[in-house]
Amino acid sequence: MAAAGGGLGDHGEEPPPPPAEELAGYALHHYNADPGTAVKYELVEATESNYILAEQWYAHVNFVARPCGGAGKERLFIAEVHEQLHRDTMVPTCLRSLDAEDDRVGGIDDDEPWEVVSRADGARCCFACHGAIKHPKDGTCYRAGHRMDQLPLD
Repeated sequence: MAAAGGGLGDHGEEPPPPPAEELAGYALHHYNADPGTAVKYELVEATESNYILAEQWYAHVNFVARPCGGAGKERLFIAEVHEQLHRDTMVPTCLRSLDAEDDRVGGIDDDEPWEVVSRADGARCCFACHGAIKHPKDGTCYRAGHRMDQLPLD
């Protein structure tokens, strides 16, 4: 992650993207810090992530979490986090469980052509992520990756 006071892309340099565990940690920290959140979660495993440039830096990450204290079942989540300009943190724009397998769709590497997964509002499934990163089928909870010109950081 960029040093405090600097952001990704400052001075023409791109630091390596944060690891999936760090991205999931940003999302869970924000979620758990909300006093209105009844069930707090702890990270079990971050499975996949991707960094996307879409007017600003975003990342999509899948991770498995369980209720703190170990009681309850493990759940698969997707989070989209974005970099706070000139700050050494990322803030979630989306955090959603993907408990139902029929609500999951991968990125551009899935076998279905984009016409099959397009939405009525013109946005489509994530073009920036590979097929292993699962997203909700409706696609409305995340901002980045809907346009083909929003490509991943390789």
